Amino acid sequence: MISANDYYPFGMEARSVSNSEYRYGFGGMEQDIENGTGKYDFIARIYDVRLGMWTGIDPMAIDFPMISPYASFNNNPIYFIDRDGNQNLAALEWARLNMSNKGIQFSTWFGEASAWTYQVGTVPTVTVCYEACFMAYMNSGSNVVDYLKSTGFSNKYNAFRGRSTPNGGLNWFKKGDGTDRSLVLDVSKGEKGDIIFMGEAGNMLGHAVLLGELPILGTETDAKTKKSIETLTLKTLSTSSDSDPSGGYGEREFLFKKVNGKWYLNGDVDDYEFKGYGQLNEEYFKKLATESVEGTVTDSTSKTIGTTDSTSTSTTSTASTTDSTVTDSSTTTNTSTTTIEE
Repeated sequence: MISANDYYPFGMEARSVSNSEYRYGFGGMEQDIENGTGKYDFIARIYDVRLGMWTGIDPMAIDFPMISPYASFNNNPIYFIDRDGNQNLAALEWARLNMSNKGIQFSTWFGEASAWTYQVGTVPTVTVCYEACFMAYMNSGSNVVDYLKSTGFSNKYNAFRGRSTPNGGLNWFKKGDGTDRSLVLDVSKGEKGDIIFMGEAGNMLGHAVLLGELPILGTETDAKTKKSIETLTLKTLSTSSDSDPSGGYGEREFLFKKVNGKWYLNGDVDDYEFKGYGQLNEEYFKKLATESVEGTVTDSTSKTIGTTDSTSTSTTSTASTTDSTVTDSSTTTNTSTTTIEE
């Protein structure tokens, strides 16, 4: 055993059994041992456990004017986490806290329950697969949301774009060049919070879920052929399905097996096929957050990104109410009643 520590909520050690040279502690972060300050390096900022505060200003302070830029964990370390000193809740954390295991049943939200209205902080009462991913990403902080709107994940009026639409969902990630986003096809390269796309055969048969843990690669022996088969285990946050609508939104595990060079759910070539991880470039958004403090920022496609108004706008559409068949011909209306055509 190298280290065993108990901590008070804001990180002060309650009791510790540790190798004197072991540098990592609260939050898994590196502690300043040489200078004896007891402070932790959270990458974006330095954290002082004695004060329960950051020693530098929050690089995303513009997004949280109601909170001191030095406050840690939104002053609630039992409820909130902070992986790198930047932002308390990314899409995955938001979904875990607000949607997972809350009894949210499988049913279309956009077009039915909410009449296409998206608002920051809104938690759906029902949801199908990609709708849940969309809601989580649209609650990732205003800097990220400004980028999502300016590049077509939604439009600038918060309109929902479905999983298989020409400009949204899987195709939106495909249009990335890796600078800001990409569709990652290597099954081993998934990152927490990615959107996993499966199916996508162009016939409405598909699924999209949030990756909750790093992918697990393994092998198993086929019962019939006795040959070794490569396996991929994905622990996710997901809805249930149209064939099993009673499960609600929560933690689910998917097992893929490699068959003839492709990954199929449970090794069944007639079931979902793994199509890729929709992945955002973490370093890009850290840079975006830092630059936003200094003023208006511009994304990699030279579209100006401003700050998001805390009051979300309503949107209406004549598109189909099915998640995977939503088209980009929606007519959307903002609060000043200006109508645009997508």
